[in-house]
Amino acid sequence: APVVPALAAAGSGPRAREWVQFLPGRSATDVRGELEGAAARELHVVMRRGQTMAVTVDADGEPTRFSVHRNGRPLFEAEVALHHEWSATLPATGDYVVRLALPDDAVRRGQRARFLVRVAVVGQR
Repeated sequence: APVVPALAAAGSGPRAREWVQFLPGRSATDVRGELEGAAARELHVVMRRGQTMAVTVDADGEPTRFSVHRNGRPLFEAEVALHHEWSATLPATGDYVVRLALPDDAVRRGQRARFLVRVAVVGQR
């Protein structure tokens, strides 16, 4: 799967956003990056109703908050230290957001966390 480099230009405010796109013929893509401070990373992906979205998060050992949202509502939330996998059949067509952030205590301690996220779709693209 192609690796999408972290986009510093995507924003340094509270939420750095980027759109996840799949190369023709591919059903998965990887995004690498680093979390620092209170800024969250948001990976947006357009999905269709009935597709299964699979997300794998690998962190470098630092706690990382990982969630999946639709229309501002969380479908899933967890804290990841090393590896976590989530998948679900999606109820509606639209924009889904994979959000990564450091927990508040890690922000206060000035910690950073590197991550690798794989977003995959099962079903027709």
